[in-house]
Amino acid sequence: MTEKIYPGNSGVCYWGHTTDRSSIRLCRDGRNYVCPKCCHEHCRYRYPGMYSACSSEGWPVWPPGSVRTGMRKIDYAVGAAGVFIYHLHQENFDRGMIATFGNSFRIEQSFTSTESYLHSALARINNSIKDERTRLYDSIEDVINEFWRSGQRNRPWLLMIITDGQDNESYKYKNNPAGIGRYVAQRFNHEPSNFPFLIGVGEGQQIDKRALASIGDNGGFPVITIAAFPLLELVFLQIALNVSTQLVGRRIEVGNLSWEEVAEIRRLSRIPIDYAFLIDRSGSMTEPGD
Repeated sequence: MTEKIYPGNSGVCYWGHTTDRSSIRLCRDGRNYVCPKCCHEHCRYRYPGMYSACSSEGWPVWPPGSVRTGMRKIDYAVGAAGVFIYHLHQENFDRGMIATFGNSFRIEQSFTSTESYLHSALARINNSIKDERTRLYDSIEDVINEFWRSGQRNRPWLLMIITDGQDNESYKYKNNPAGIGRYVAQRFNHEPSNFPFLIGVGEGQQIDKRALASIGDNGGFPVITIAAFPLLELVFLQIALNVSTQLVGRRIEVGNLSWEEVAEIRRLSRIPIDYAFLIDRSGSMTEPGD
């Protein structure tokens, strides 16, 4: 959304609907006043990632029965990625890419500076999950190769990988997490301006924490494991803060950590970035995310 604030007591909302004043409330973005039509007729289609994140928190709470329940893992993943893009992407400045992996690696949206294309790609992922396996390790190599094919070397690269399971479909790096870790070290993390992150979500036998740790140890980059998908947005917020402050090049004190504060730090750097999400689309991502 562009910056467009209505006072809320005028009976006119963000999208220009004339409605009862009691139906107009402050959007989750903290900036714009919206009504039910804004959320359900506009935001859910134009900003599906933001809409998924809002729904996962029980927002909006009107009209009755409109909020989605039983959020799947993929809903949380897409929602968190959408919130990251909404707050951090700078149109005609940054470039983003959306890629996924199941039985194969797939680019859902190649590098683009157009934010709406990225949100549309996330919406397609949300609606296309099938019963696929998990080709994690080989897909990490694939997405790094795409950076080298299409990324701009005069800007920093940021790669965020999300998975909920154990690799069971890779061929080149079958049972070899250390090998793909070394590849990340040699082909991506060797540049101080590049930032790779691997996030494993789940507990117990759901994820192979030892294998993920081996990737990080051999790649020299952070591997983050969290218990459940609702925590993913907070992880992305922390990643955004870490990367943004490093690009500014000086220590910045942050009060209450929020997307608005991090977005302001990001704007201070005036350094464009190429970033990518590599999202697990295996069959288990349709499971409940709570």
